[in-house]
Amino acid sequence: MNKLPDSYIQEPVAIVGIAAELPSGSKFERNLDFKGFCEFLLDKCEAYETIPKERLNIDSWQGDSLGRIHTCRGAFLKDIDLFDHAEFGISAKDARAMAVSTRKLIELSFLALLDSGINYRGRNVGCYAAATAHDILSVVEPDEYEARGSFAGIPCMVANKISYHLDLGGPSIPIDTACSSSLTALHLAVQGMRNRECESAIVSACQLNLRFSRGEGAVTVVIKLLQDAIRDGDHIYGTILGTGINASGSVAPAYAPVANAQADAMHRAYRGTGRTPRDVDYIEMHATGTAAGDPTEANWVGEHFARDSELLIGSVKGNIGHLEVTAFLASLCKVCAILDTSVIPPNVNLHTLNPAIKWGEYKFRVPLDATPIIPRSSSGKLLVSISSSGIGGANGHVVVESPPRPYTNGSLQASKSRPILLVAGGLTPRSAASVAESLAETAGRDGIDAAALSTTCGRRGRQMIWRTYSVIRHGEPVCQFPLPVIAPREQQPIVFLFSGQGPQHVNMGRQLFQRFPVFRDTATQLDAVYRRAVGVSLIERIGLFDAKASLPLPSVWPIAIILPSLAMVQIALYDLLLSIGIRPDVLVGHSAGETSLLYASGAASKEMAMEVAIKRGEAMTLMEAAHGTMAAISCGPTQARSIIDDVRRTGDSQGILEIACYNAPEAVAVAGHIALVDKAISIAESRGFLARKIKTSVAVHSSFMELCRQEYCSCIADVFDRYPGEHKALIPTYSTATGGLLPLFDGAYFWRNSREPVQFTRTIHAILHDHPDSVFLEISPHPVLSLYLQELGVSSSSVICPMRRARTYSASQEEEDLLHALGQLIVAGFNSVNFGALNSWEHSNRRVELPPYPFVKRSIPYLPERSTILEKQFGALRRPLACSGLRMNASTHPDIAEHIINDEPILPAAGFVEMALESSAKTLWNVKFHSILSLSSENPLAVNININGVHWTVTSTPTVSKSHTDEGKPRLHAEGYMSCERNSQDTEDCVEIDAIRNHTCASLRASYPVTAFYDELRYFAQYGPVFRRISRVYVNQEEAIVEVRGLTEDLSRYVHPIFTANRDRSVYYLPDGLDAFVLLREHTTFPSVVYAHAVLKNWLPDALVADIRVADADGTVLGIFSGLTVARHYITPPNPVSTRYELVYQPFSLASCGNHAVVPGAAYNASVTTPPPADDPPPVSC
Repeated sequence: MNKLPDSYIQEPVAIVGIAAELPSGSKFERNLDFKGFCEFLLDKCEAYETIPKERLNIDSWQGDSLGRIHTCRGAFLKDIDLFDHAEFGISAKDARAMAVSTRKLIELSFLALLDSGINYRGRNVGCYAAATAHDILSVVEPDEYEARGSFAGIPCMVANKISYHLDLGGPSIPIDTACSSSLTALHLAVQGMRNRECESAIVSACQLNLRFSRGEGAVTVVIKLLQDAIRDGDHIYGTILGTGINASGSVAPAYAPVANAQADAMHRAYRGTGRTPRDVDYIEMHATGTAAGDPTEANWVGEHFARDSELLIGSVKGNIGHLEVTAFLASLCKVCAILDTSVIPPNVNLHTLNPAIKWGEYKFRVPLDATPIIPRSSSGKLLVSISSSGIGGANGHVVVESPPRPYTNGSLQASKSRPILLVAGGLTPRSAASVAESLAETAGRDGIDAAALSTTCGRRGRQMIWRTYSVIRHGEPVCQFPLPVIAPREQQPIVFLFSGQGPQHVNMGRQLFQRFPVFRDTATQLDAVYRRAVGVSLIERIGLFDAKASLPLPSVWPIAIILPSLAMVQIALYDLLLSIGIRPDVLVGHSAGETSLLYASGAASKEMAMEVAIKRGEAMTLMEAAHGTMAAISCGPTQARSIIDDVRRTGDSQGILEIACYNAPEAVAVAGHIALVDKAISIAESRGFLARKIKTSVAVHSSFMELCRQEYCSCIADVFDRYPGEHKALIPTYSTATGGLLPLFDGAYFWRNSREPVQFTRTIHAILHDHPDSVFLEISPHPVLSLYLQELGVSSSSVICPMRRARTYSASQEEEDLLHALGQLIVAGFNSVNFGALNSWEHSNRRVELPPYPFVKRSIPYLPERSTILEKQFGALRRPLACSGLRMNASTHPDIAEHIINDEPILPAAGFVEMALESSAKTLWNVKFHSILSLSSENPLAVNININGVHWTVTSTPTVSKSHTDEGKPRLHAEGYMSCERNSQDTEDCVEIDAIRNHTCASLRASYPVTAFYDELRYFAQYGPVFRRISRVYVNQEEAIVEVRGLTEDLSRYVHPIFTANRDRSVYYLPDGLDAFVLLREHTTFPSVVYAHAVLKNWLPDALVADIRVADADGTVLGIFSGLTVARHYITPPNPVSTRYELVYQPFSLASCGNHAVVPGAAYNASVTTPPPADDPPPVSC
């Protein structure tokens, strides 16, 4: 890794948005959001609970053997099936196919972005996501009938679906490094921003186990460069100074923690931060509670973070368990809470200190109560380290610091009495209307921070597809929000249109001057220019922005006042709009409005523009004595020329009357002598055209301008000489003198601007051709050009003016007009409004508690409708020997594996009977045991109980390999017939336990010592403790009774091979068949003691047959085995029999008693089955 220079400081990254769903256990009915999680930690709560029934029937699965679940508790999210897919535009099909984690992260990523308030749609925003990507096709076996036409569930979609549905245009990267996944995701996101691969990013992680008992949770954070967050007035939860990741390599097994590698990741994180590990105030450790992992991590932490004072450490896993891929982000939530409150939440479930951790040497302290924390740094900022490691060897570390101190944006003098703009938005019209309704209610609450409410809602609203707005006044009821409208995805071009003379009035800008420092500062600056040029103040003497002026203005203002005052208002309004984030894409000016373009386009300073306006006014003053004026007529150019011709035919052919402005296809302005203009108005009205005189005494854009040409050009040239340079427009600027783009400004152009007619119609057509769907913002004291724009094809919703003249002014009229204009812009899709600047909102921890986003969540199944796996997991109590998909070996059934015959664990024959009973049988008959079922296989055998009518079989299938096609054939172990009903005739008297016991005690063999009994069987049966449950044995030649300690499980443990005891240790007996079995009674809880009474019914050379009754301690018969046959087996198989004899008793005599010789042939008779031996056989001993 390239080492950064020690002096190099990497760009800090701000956490600006958080959304979380973390487990709440039985404490709450809902999952924890970020705020609730912080309180949850401070209250010493924990999220562990019994596995919910909707995840798994733990009562059926719990156990210690292979295939069972050891623990019954975990930390689980609630209602994971709920999702408002329609709100995100997701089809029901895609929602069902989508991994549950992806659904959750789409929702949380949206909420985190909502919390951040950043403008993200269609922007270069990265998505770095980690999740357990279990979709409907991977959580169970595939269903060939389940639709597979969606890619929503494949793992890469964890990030891609978020980017798609939230319209994020930056890198989209799914990540999986096991338990360190979310830290790795954060690291990549931080690097992406520092490398300018994205302007901001979301980091998301979701751990959903769906069934098993680990920790679950989902968190999304939004990050951006700190300098950008401060610039944009974002709320900052914390500052990420550094991140580091690495791998442990091959120095240890992949699952083993490596201290040096974890420490190296930490040092990488601190590199380029300007901090050292010894500066840290608290360490949030990975600390999963493992015997090896905790000491490994803690001891390297102690070594590298050592200091003279105590070292505070902790881990959130005691509260919510190990959230695996989400573990780091859960820790980050805890750390953000610490940075906010300066209080470390108490660690819980720390009962015994791990002795392998060097607690004393490193002065570790784990806060067990809420602990205030004081920064070690003189900056007053807390410094926290967070560690995380993946089970595959991927390590990571993050260094986090407190956010910058609050600052105040002074662009507005905040006042509780001022109006505010409320923007409501949603992803759908329904949700937008719902948000609007809740905002109206919130705004009406007493004590609400209006500035904070407006800022928060405005930042959120600009993210939405559907939008509406309302302007509310302090102390007044909230007006109804209009119906939401859809905002275009791509921001439309915004055209700033600067009007000419005509809309000026004495009250223009007065309230804006008082309310907004930016407006006031610009106006004051320009007034200073006017004072230097003219010698008086427009504000103090003329009364612009000040009602206490000493010089009242006439109804028709002098042109020397009109032009500079209009420029002053327009430039001040332009600066105000810039300060709150509204910037033009295109500029155009009408007549005198082009003076302000000189500054707005970036071609010159505002002072130069003001001087041009002053000089133009001074030069045109020469025309005021010429008795000229102008009028607007609502007719086309042809009709206007006809009117002019009619005027001239009246005898005033020597006067000036010309078309001065082509404002619209049916709107022109004429300029000329007052008398001729008045006649033109009269003729126009007689023809049904609307006509009105413009408040001016100067007939610009006509031949009248020749009267001041020399003075005009000289004055303008002087201004350009004093401000040398190329005055090129930096923003596309259209000229209403030429009808096209204006490359630069000079003195000659300003003469043309004043002398030639205004080609407004042609210019607007050119703009709409080059920039379709533009929105026009009229920079004017009153909207005088808006109707013309609508005639030229611009929709009324795309024509906005932030100032309006009113007959009577309320105390905040102009501010309300401005807010309405901003609301219209936002609804039209403009997302750049800086609400912090608009509301003078402090960048601080002031947060407005808003109602939750109005999702309408529905249950979206994440499991298929049919699945044998689900039937096992969610079905009734899982039977140990008759469940669906049963597999068996010594690991899956370790207790049954204690039934060992000739050193091999096998399933007892009674186990086959139990399989039938667990399949609801009450009566069995004609049962045959064909072959043993060995439990010694390394891979569990698939064991099936097959029921066909009343016939049942038990078969097993070994593991099949593709290369051995002969393997895998079912092997028959047992079969018989069954009925699920009891015969009404099946009754039995009680077993007289004491009588039978006394009877057998009086016999020859009496009571067996239990130890001797099991010792006698050891030569072929090496039973484990589970099968050594006989406590007493009473036996004679014909019957036996045994006392067996009961269990709480199945009956197979109690049919004991005691009845096959035999003193001949060359043979042993195993069950071979059963005539019948009847289950007479069932117990909810099996008796603590049962008795088995066996009566020998028949003896055969190779088998024994007995009847057995099983009874409880009262003698009540529970079940009857009739005709249980046990077959003889040999320890060592005997030699094959070649000759057989029939024994016949008959008299015989001895020839000689002295030597006891046997008379040859005396032992044989006609019944011999083989020929007698040859003559003279050798003597046979008696």
